[in-house]
Amino acid sequence: MFWSKPPPQTPEATPPPPPTASTPPPAAAPPPPPPPPVQQSREALADAELAALLAELTSTPPDLPTTPSAATTSALDKTSLPPSTQLNCVTAFDELFYCYSLGSQFLNVYRYGGLRDCSEKGAAWRFCLKARVRGPDAAAQMVRERNIALAARWKEKGRSSEDVWMVRKAPVEGAFEGDFEELREVLERQGAGVGEGVE
Repeated sequence: MFWSKPPPQTPEATPPPPPTASTPPPAAAPPPPPPPPVQQSREALADAELAALLAELTSTPPDLPTTPSAATTSALDKTSLPPSTQLNCVTAFDELFYCYSLGSQFLNVYRYGGLRDCSEKGAAWRFCLKARVRGPDAAAQMVRERNIALAARWKEKGRSSEDVWMVRKAPVEGAFEGDFEELREVLERQGAGVGEGVE
């Protein structure tokens, strides 16, 4: 670039001294060419590649354990449970802590005019602690039963989308069959009477 310094000048290399009569000139003989590769048939090459692949697949690296450790099996047990039966006490505690925080309570007062009831969050955290002590199988059963009871309580407690939308028991048949021109005319007649009195 135009603002950078020019590269530093290096002194010119001194030429090597000319050979004298006492030193013979170096031999400039090229090394011998490598032997020509042995031509193998396609089958022989494929067999060699297959043998190398099988040897690589059957060998076990020395740094990998061949039997699962206790930590690995406990991690597998946790992930094998369905998501509805897993417990996370840290998340339950975080939700409880946030519920009692000043920001959460202020937001609830602003939106609804009163403090938030955090008893359900506390009950969820205590349930998680109780279930963790019982062991994985008993905990999974306890969580299933609790989820069923919570779903039933929410259903009878208040309104849900099932109050607005009717549950379809049978699939709809012939939804897009019929005379669309006749439907268009009916809709136009209904739409013409809607805006008649407004100017």
